[in-house]
Amino acid sequence: MSSKVWRFVPIGVLCLFVLLAWSYPSSVRASTLGLAPTNYAPEHIVLSQAREGQFLTGPAAGDAYKIALDFITREKDQLSLNGADLNFVVTDRYTSAHTGVTHLYFQQQVNGLLVRDAFINVNVTADGRILNLGSSFVSDVAQKVTTATPDLTASEAVALAADSLGLTITTPLSVVRQTGGVSQATELSQGGISLNNIPGRLVYHPVSASEVRLAWDLVIYPLDAQNWWNIWVDANTGQVLSQVDWVNQEHWGEAEHADNGVTADEGGTELATSGNQGPN
Repeated sequence: MSSKVWRFVPIGVLCLFVLLAWSYPSSVRASTLGLAPTNYAPEHIVLSQAREGQFLTGPAAGDAYKIALDFITREKDQLSLNGADLNFVVTDRYTSAHTGVTHLYFQQQVNGLLVRDAFINVNVTADGRILNLGSSFVSDVAQKVTTATPDLTASEAVALAADSLGLTITTPLSVVRQTGGVSQATELSQGGISLNNIPGRLVYHPVSASEVRLAWDLVIYPLDAQNWWNIWVDANTGQVLSQVDWVNQEHWGEAEHADNGVTADEGGTELATSGNQGPN
């Protein structure tokens, strides 16, 4: 019926909020942490029919979101997921004026925090048929998270990130804005290392098939404008887990990704829709 293809998928869009108070204790230094990339991305499953013009489901009436959600819930075993894994936010939704296909993008969350690289995208035709689906949601994700409490503040994480990038903080980091919440979203001053204020927030970062770590998701735009770093720092150990240069599109600490044949999220605005919508 439908076929599974296991692959890696590149990660789209980062929503950035945070930067924090100046604090860089001598007990936490990048030089002592043995920084190394995790070189891991969640497995990706694609559900699609083998032949062009075939669909995963027949026509259905109703909203594309509900049609997609019902399909995901019904096929969760094929996606190696349980009901508790279907906790997500909708990061983007749009309908193609040319084809009438509605493209839906979901990002997994656990303990109220987004899971990096954990996405589902579903394409629904104008008459309610599921065209295809791609998933990199982490199975049994709640059992794989290591902690819900950070040992490092965002400013400490920025100091470690700067050290790993060869940048020297010349002015104390200060809180410009703090929206808080579970993600402790904060915007920090530029610290003499960034052209922009530095946003940071807590997320979960998969590092292996069995472990998902709490991490600070940071963005630093160095003064020479030659790079634009999105960098993830373990919120407990200080290890740099991965980083992406959005100027050069060079991925450090990540596996090479192949095109999976399913439309990827290239950066939508996070929408309000969220929740654990599947059966336990």
